[in-house]
This record gives sequence, C-alpha cells and structure tokens, in this order.
Amino acid sequence: MISYGLKISKKGKDARTATGRDLIYNSEENYLFIQKEGLILRSAVTTAIPHGLTYFPTGMLWGDNTSQEYFKANIGDANAPVGLDMTIDNYEANLTHSGSAEGNQLYYIIFNDPVSYG
Repeated sequence: MISYGLKISKKGKDARTATGRDLIYNSEENYLFIQKEGLILRSAVTTAIPHGLTYFPTGMLWGDNTSQEYFKANIGDANAPVGLDMTIDNYEANLTHSGSAEGNQLYYIIFNDPVSYG
C-alpha cells in the first residue's frame, strides 16, 4: 500500500526516515484541520464569519492587491500597512479591512484543533 502526506524534518534530518521529535510537521498526526475557508468580496469594512466552534480557534487571512497577488494579513493590527485584520472569538471570525487596502477579495481559513478540543 502506498502512503502519502507531508513531512518536514529538522535541519540535518531526513524527512523520509525521521520520526517524532525529529519532525517539525507530519500530516499523519492530528494537527490543525480546516474548519472553514472561503473567498469573499470586500463590501463592508468588517465581515463576520460564524465558525461553529465553541472555543477560540486559530485563523489566517489574506487579501489581494490590484494585481491579484495575495498577501497575508497582520493578525491583531488593523492599522498595519496591509490594512487587514482578523479577530476570532468563540462564535465568529471578524475580517476587517481599512478603506485604503487595495484589491477586492479576502481569503480566510479557520482551523479546528482536534488535539486540544477533540
């Protein structure tokens, strides 16, 4: 049987044979799984995305510029040069962009952490 996945090993270790603490990431383990993801058009300054979890999950947010190149938001700082922010509570993620942010699309991912929250 052929197995597949992604492994990232520590410097000096071979990802094909490394195990346990010699791996930085192993997709066979229970790490963060995607709970919800999407692409939305910027219309309102803040968009609320319910995530359906009962805890504060982790998330990531990207925006595009006028050349449709994506850049990652500076989470927790809506005044950063990118002009994007994402705050998450135990009910929803709020995606915020400043009026000066270029482009018109936001791509978000909200992760489910099965290790900590079953």
